[in-house]
Amino acid sequence: MYVINEVDAPVGRPDLAVVVIASAVVNRYVANGLRVPTVTAAKILTAATDTRAPSRHELRLQKDLERSGWTYNRARTFASAVHDSLAIEAKVRDWRAGVRQISRFRRSFERSALLLPTASANAAMEETLNAYGCGLLVEASGRVDWKLAGQRVEPPLWARLWTLEVVARSIESGAGYRVVSRANSSNASA
Repeated sequence: MYVINEVDAPVGRPDLAVVVIASAVVNRYVANGLRVPTVTAAKILTAATDTRAPSRHELRLQKDLERSGWTYNRARTFASAVHDSLAIEAKVRDWRAGVRQISRFRRSFERSALLLPTASANAAMEETLNAYGCGLLVEASGRVDWKLAGQRVEPPLWARLWTLEVVARSIESGAGYRVVSRANSSNASA
Protein backbone atom coordinates (compact mmCIF):
# COMPACT_ATOMS: atom_id res chain seq x y z
CA MET A 1 0.00 0.00 0.00
CA TYR A 2 1.27 3.46 -0.93
CA VAL A 3 0.30 6.92 0.30
CA ILE A 4 0.84 9.84 -2.05
CA ASN A 5 0.62 13.54 -1.20
CA GLU A 6 -0.71 16.07 -3.75
CA VAL A 7 -1.51 13.50 -6.41
CA ASP A 8 -1.01 14.31 -10.09
CA ALA A 9 -4.40 12.97 -11.15
CA PRO A 10 -5.59 13.01 -14.79
CA VAL A 11 -8.03 15.77 -13.86
CA GLY A 12 -7.86 17.67 -10.59
CA ARG A 13 -5.41 17.19 -7.77
CA PRO A 14 -6.52 15.27 -4.66
CA ASP A 15 -4.71 16.12 -1.44
CA LEU A 16 -3.93 12.49 -0.76
CA ALA A 17 -4.28 9.09 -2.40
CA VAL A 18 -3.97 5.63 -0.96
CA VAL A 19 -3.13 3.01 -3.58
CA VAL A 20 -3.07 -0.74 -3.00
CA ILE A 21 -0.52 -2.39 -5.26
CA ALA A 22 2.19 -4.94 -4.55
CA SER A 23 5.59 -3.35 -4.01
CA ALA A 24 7.11 -6.05 -6.23
CA VAL A 25 4.99 -4.74 -9.13
CA VAL A 26 6.10 -1.15 -8.50
CA ASN A 27 9.74 -2.28 -8.31
CA ARG A 28 9.38 -4.33 -11.52
CA TYR A 29 7.69 -1.41 -13.28
CA VAL A 30 10.51 0.98 -12.35
CA ALA A 31 13.23 -1.58 -13.17
CA ASN A 32 11.58 -2.28 -16.53
CA GLY A 33 12.48 1.25 -17.59
CA LEU A 34 9.25 1.75 -19.50
CA ARG A 35 7.54 4.84 -18.20
CA VAL A 36 4.27 6.54 -19.10
CA PRO A 37 5.12 10.17 -19.93
CA THR A 38 1.58 11.59 -19.92
CA VAL A 39 -2.08 10.77 -19.34
CA THR A 40 -2.52 10.80 -23.13
CA ALA A 41 0.17 8.11 -23.39
CA ALA A 42 -1.68 6.00 -20.80
CA LYS A 43 -4.85 6.29 -22.89
CA ILE A 44 -3.02 5.34 -26.08
CA LEU A 45 -1.31 2.36 -24.42
CA THR A 46 -4.58 0.94 -23.12
CA ALA A 47 -6.46 1.60 -26.36
CA ALA A 48 -8.80 4.08 -24.70
CA THR A 49 -9.83 5.71 -27.93
CA ASP A 50 -12.81 7.84 -28.63
CA THR A 51 -14.73 8.19 -31.88
CA ARG A 52 -12.54 10.90 -33.40
CA ALA A 53 -9.48 10.13 -35.49
CA PRO A 54 -6.20 10.32 -33.53
CA SER A 55 -4.19 13.50 -33.98
CA ARG A 56 -0.73 13.51 -35.54
CA HIS A 57 0.71 14.02 -32.08
CA GLU A 58 -1.14 10.95 -30.76
CA LEU A 59 -0.01 8.81 -33.70
CA ARG A 60 3.59 9.93 -33.21
CA LEU A 61 3.35 9.26 -29.47
CA GLN A 62 1.94 5.78 -30.14
CA LYS A 63 4.86 4.95 -32.45
CA ASP A 64 7.37 6.29 -29.90
CA LEU A 65 5.79 4.18 -27.15
CA GLU A 66 5.85 1.05 -29.32
CA ARG A 67 9.50 1.68 -30.28
CA SER A 68 10.40 1.98 -26.60
CA GLY A 69 8.93 -1.48 -25.93
CA TRP A 70 5.38 -0.79 -24.81
CA THR A 71 2.61 -3.15 -25.91
CA TYR A 72 -1.07 -3.22 -25.07
CA ASN A 73 -0.60 -6.48 -23.11
CA ARG A 74 2.26 -5.04 -21.06
CA ALA A 75 0.24 -1.90 -20.29
CA ARG A 76 -2.82 -3.97 -19.35
CA THR A 77 -0.75 -6.23 -17.08
CA PHE A 78 0.79 -3.30 -15.19
CA ALA A 79 -2.52 -1.40 -14.98
CA SER A 80 -4.37 -4.45 -13.67
CA ALA A 81 -1.95 -4.67 -10.74
CA VAL A 82 -3.55 -1.60 -9.12
CA HIS A 83 -5.99 -3.34 -6.75
CA ASP A 84 -7.62 -0.39 -5.01
CA SER A 85 -7.32 3.38 -4.90
CA LEU A 86 -8.80 6.05 -2.65
CA ALA A 87 -8.49 9.78 -3.36
CA ILE A 88 -9.02 12.15 -0.44
CA GLU A 89 -9.73 15.87 -0.50
CA ALA A 90 -9.24 17.56 2.89
CA LYS A 91 -11.06 20.74 3.88
CA VAL A 92 -11.40 22.63 7.13
CA ARG A 93 -14.64 24.47 6.34
CA ASP A 94 -15.64 24.82 2.67
CA TRP A 95 -17.01 21.34 1.98
CA ARG A 96 -18.71 22.52 -1.24
CA ALA A 97 -15.31 23.40 -2.73
CA GLY A 98 -14.14 19.92 -1.73
CA VAL A 99 -17.09 18.31 -3.53
CA ARG A 100 -16.35 20.36 -6.67
CA GLN A 101 -12.73 19.20 -6.57
CA ILE A 102 -13.71 15.56 -5.99
CA SER A 103 -16.15 15.66 -8.90
CA ARG A 104 -13.20 16.34 -11.22
CA PHE A 105 -11.06 13.35 -10.23
CA ARG A 106 -13.40 10.79 -8.70
CA ARG A 107 -13.74 8.59 -11.82
CA SER A 108 -9.96 8.08 -11.93
CA PHE A 109 -9.97 6.31 -8.55
CA GLU A 110 -12.03 3.44 -7.17
CA ARG A 111 -13.19 5.51 -4.23
CA SER A 112 -13.11 9.16 -3.22
CA ALA A 113 -13.77 10.88 0.06
CA LEU A 114 -13.94 14.29 1.66
CA LEU A 115 -12.02 14.65 4.94
CA LEU A 116 -13.39 17.20 7.42
CA PRO A 117 -13.31 17.96 11.13
CA THR A 118 -16.30 16.28 12.80
CA ALA A 119 -17.84 19.65 13.69
CA SER A 120 -18.13 20.58 9.98
CA ALA A 121 -20.19 17.52 8.99
CA ASN A 122 -23.94 17.99 8.51
CA ALA A 123 -26.93 16.26 6.92
CA ALA A 124 -27.05 18.50 3.81
CA MET A 125 -23.41 17.76 3.10
CA GLU A 126 -23.95 14.02 3.49
CA GLU A 127 -26.88 14.19 1.05
CA THR A 128 -24.70 15.99 -1.53
CA LEU A 129 -21.81 13.56 -1.06
CA ASN A 130 -24.21 10.64 -1.46
CA ALA A 131 -25.48 12.14 -4.72
CA TYR A 132 -21.90 12.32 -6.04
CA GLY A 133 -21.01 8.87 -4.70
CA CYS A 134 -18.30 10.33 -2.45
CA GLY A 135 -17.42 9.15 1.00
CA LEU A 136 -16.97 11.25 4.12
CA LEU A 137 -14.08 10.89 6.54
CA VAL A 138 -14.28 12.86 9.78
CA GLU A 139 -11.44 13.77 12.10
CA ALA A 140 -11.82 14.25 15.82
CA SER A 141 -9.15 14.17 18.51
CA GLY A 142 -6.51 12.92 16.10
CA ARG A 143 -8.59 9.99 14.89
CA VAL A 144 -10.10 9.62 11.41
CA ASP A 145 -13.24 7.54 10.89
CA TRP A 146 -15.60 6.82 8.00
CA LYS A 147 -18.92 8.57 8.49
CA LEU A 148 -20.24 7.84 5.01
CA ALA A 149 -18.97 5.12 2.70
CA GLY A 150 -18.53 6.31 -0.85
CA GLN A 151 -19.65 4.48 -3.95
CA ARG A 152 -17.02 2.25 -5.53
CA VAL A 153 -16.41 2.86 -9.25
CA GLU A 154 -14.28 0.97 -11.75
CA PRO A 155 -11.64 3.36 -13.08
CA PRO A 156 -10.72 2.90 -16.73
CA LEU A 157 -7.59 0.90 -17.50
CA TRP A 158 -5.71 4.03 -18.56
CA ALA A 159 -6.41 5.64 -15.16
CA ARG A 160 -5.02 2.58 -13.38
CA LEU A 161 -1.87 2.68 -15.54
CA TRP A 162 -1.46 6.39 -14.80
CA THR A 163 -1.95 5.69 -11.08
CA LEU A 164 0.94 3.20 -11.20
CA GLU A 165 3.10 5.83 -12.93
CA VAL A 166 2.16 8.39 -10.27
CA VAL A 167 3.09 5.92 -7.50
CA ALA A 168 6.50 5.36 -9.13
CA ARG A 169 7.10 9.11 -9.57
CA SER A 170 6.03 9.89 -6.01
CA ILE A 171 8.37 7.29 -4.53
CA GLU A 172 11.25 8.63 -6.62
CA SER A 173 10.52 12.26 -5.69
CA GLY A 174 9.78 11.62 -2.01
CA ALA A 175 6.14 12.79 -2.31
CA GLY A 176 4.86 9.31 -1.48
CA TYR A 177 5.76 6.37 0.67
CA ARG A 178 5.02 2.72 1.13
CA VAL A 179 3.08 1.71 4.22
CA VAL A 180 4.18 -1.53 5.80
CA SER A 181 2.57 -3.47 8.60
CA ARG A 182 4.39 -3.67 11.89
CA ALA A 183 4.81 -7.39 11.36
CA ASN A 184 6.69 -6.73 8.11
CA SER A 185 8.53 -3.56 9.11
CA SER A 186 11.90 -5.29 9.52
CA ASN A 187 12.10 -6.01 5.78
CA ALA A 188 10.48 -2.82 4.43
CA SER A 189 11.71 -1.36 1.17
CA ALA A 190 10.43 1.06 -1.44
